[in-house]
Amino acid sequence: MGGDAGRQHCRGGGAAGHRDRPPGRGPGPLVDRRAAGRGRVSGPRPPCASAFADANVFVLGTRRSGTTWLAELLLAHPDVAGAEATEPVAGQFVPQESVIFGGVSDLWVNASRADGEGMAAYLPPVEVAGALRAFCDRIFAAGRARHGPRARRFVEKSPDNNKRLPLMATTHPDAWYVHIVRDGRDVSRSLASVHFGPGNLAASAAEWVRDVRLVREHRWRLSRYREVRYEDLLADPV
Repeated sequence: MGGDAGRQHCRGGGAAGHRDRPPGRGPGPLVDRRAAGRGRVSGPRPPCASAFADANVFVLGTRRSGTTWLAELLLAHPDVAGAEATEPVAGQFVPQESVIFGGVSDLWVNASRADGEGMAAYLPPVEVAGALRAFCDRIFAAGRARHGPRARRFVEKSPDNNKRLPLMATTHPDAWYVHIVRDGRDVSRSLASVHFGPGNLAASAAEWVRDVRLVREHRWRLSRYREVRYEDLLADPV
């Protein structure tokens, strides 16, 4: 009884349909609204009961496009928490990124196998989505307790998220997604000049094109998506 109740509590309702929905149309409902109705969220519902319902903000963008800066701007608000965008390490400031969705993506791929093997032999993908959401909530709760216990919203910034949007849209349909886009020429020059970049302008430009296109191709999955231009934000950050 207890195990069945737990699975029902975190059961999603539309992950499979979400994958098949054509571009240009918003995502459908993702959970049983009878269960989700007990929450405070008036928009998209999480796939299970969540302390972070309507509270996650995910910053999207290619490397060197201003994602760290945007995260810092958001974290300046007293009602927003998250790992500091930069932390001193060995005398240098480096971005702090959880890369959490990269960590759980293998589980999602395993659960979504078309041949029915893997975790799909035990749980359907919609229930795995609820379990992954609960796991992410636990990690974010630890981050909020450390960086801002009283904050209402929690910011997560990892450029790797650009590749994880189908997963994120399923586990976090209620989140807010902010995509910052910077002039590709400036991004390419900046990325080619750093030690962790591709090493040349052509490869850097190709990365910018790939990442911007990837986010825009999947934005139809995100009910709460906003794209901002780096140059516009620089001119008027308020």
